[in-house]
Amino acid sequence: MSYNELRKLVGGRKLPISATNENGENVIIEEGSDNELGHFYRTETAQHNNWCRINYYYENGDTEELYEHWNERIIKLKKISNLSVTNRKKDWNWIKLLMI
Repeated sequence: MSYNELRKLVGGRKLPISATNENGENVIIEEGSDNELGHFYRTETAQHNNWCRINYYYENGDTEELYEHWNERIIKLKKISNLSVTNRKKDWNWIKLLMI
């Protein structure tokens, strides 16, 4: 997957959106901006092996891939106290996805 492939896949939809990949895993697609690297898409995949794969796809072609075990992910989300109500709801939905 590349930045341009994700841009086409998203097709102007309002983000974040959720989807299912070819392995039947739940994926959340978000977008953001980095001061140095510019616009990016971020995907979070709840893998069947209880790991969360986080990928960044930057406009300049750079990519980044990170992994967190779902237990670590839940602990980090519980420690976040300055989220807006919208983000808390989204994060709780993500926790529920990880626990499936």
